[in-house]
Amino acid sequence: MHICIDESGTFCVPTRTGPSISCVGALTIPDSTFVAAVDDFCVLTESWPRDSHGEIKGRLIRDPNQFYDYIELLRRHRCFFDCVAIDMGLHDEAIVARHRDAQAGRVIAGLTERHKPSLIAQLNQIAADMRSMSPQQYVQLVAQNELVNAVLQSKTLYYCQAAPSEIGNFHWCIDAKSNTRTRAEHIWRDLAPGLLESRSFREPGIALIGGDYSHFDRFRSKLGEKDLEARRAYHHSQPRPGRNFSDSGFDPGKILREDLAFKDSRDTVELQMADVATSIAARALRGNVGRRAWWNLGHIVHQQVGPGEVVHLIAFTGAKSRWAPAPPYYDVLRHLRRTAQKLLLPDTRESADG
Repeated sequence: MHICIDESGTFCVPTRTGPSISCVGALTIPDSTFVAAVDDFCVLTESWPRDSHGEIKGRLIRDPNQFYDYIELLRRHRCFFDCVAIDMGLHDEAIVARHRDAQAGRVIAGLTERHKPSLIAQLNQIAADMRSMSPQQYVQLVAQNELVNAVLQSKTLYYCQAAPSEIGNFHWCIDAKSNTRTRAEHIWRDLAPGLLESRSFREPGIALIGGDYSHFDRFRSKLGEKDLEARRAYHHSQPRPGRNFSDSGFDPGKILREDLAFKDSRDTVELQMADVATSIAARALRGNVGRRAWWNLGHIVHQQVGPGEVVHLIAFTGAKSRWAPAPPYYDVLRHLRRTAQKLLLPDTRESADG
C-alpha cells in the first residue's frame, strides 16, 4: 500500500482566543488501484485551481462539489484516509514544552553503562535535539507519530481481510519541507520506530483470528522468549492473551524505513491527493467549508480500534478541556462516528482478538 502524508495548519499556539485546528493526514492508496487512482485524479482536477507552481492545493478550492467528487473518486478506488487533529487554541507553549522535555527524558531514561557507547551517544543526541525543537515542531512530531500508529493499527486489520497482499509492502511518502531533510524530519525518522514499539508493548494492537497475515510475516523480527521478556521489562508491560503485534516480534523500524521518502509535492501527484484529503478534513473541522464538501468523508475513513473519535483529536496534559459554545468540529466528529466504515468485514466480525 502507498501511504501519503501531509498536513494542514500551523501547529502554533494562536494569538487570538478560540479554536485553532491543525491536522496531519494520511491517504492510503492500495497497490492494486494506485495507477488508476492517480490517473483519475489528474483527469478530475484538470480544471481545478492551482498555485503559482501549477500544483493542486486543497486550500484553493472553493467549490464544495469538487471536494464531493474527489471523495467519490477515493471511495471508488478503495482508498482510505486517517487524520490526527489538535486544537492549538486549548494549549499554551508552556504545556507543550513540558511534554517535550518529559518525552526527551524518557528517550534516555533506560540507558545504563551496559549499553553500547554508540547507542548512548545516539540517544543522548536525539534527546538533546528534541529539547531544542520549537513547540510547533514538537506538536507536529507527536501528531505524526499518532497518525502512523493509527494507519498501522487500522490498515493491517482491514487488509488482512480485504486484500492481504497490501500489507506485504508499505510505501511511505511524506511532504518534504525543504530540499534537504530538516532536523525535525531526522528526529522523527530516528524516533518513530522506538516510540511505536514502546506503544505496542503498552497497548498491543488487535490482530484477527483467521486473518491472512502471510504477507505481513516478513515484518516480524522472530524474537525469542528471552528477548521478549527483556523488552516487556523495559517497557513495563505484561504478556496478554491472544495474538498481538508486540508478542509477535512486530518490527516497526523495518515497516517505516524500508521504503520511506520525503518528496516535493510539486512533483508528486499522490502527495497532492493527500493534501486535498487533509484539507477537506481540516476545513470541515474549522467550519469554513459547506457540508456537501465533507458529508461523505465517512466513506473513506475507518472506525477506531477501541474507543476514540474517527479523527484522532489529541491534546497535551494540562490543556483546557472544552469550548463554550461548541466549536464546529464537535458536529463533524459526531457525524463521522455515525458514518465511518467498519474495520471488520461481515464474515469476520465475530473473530477479533486482542
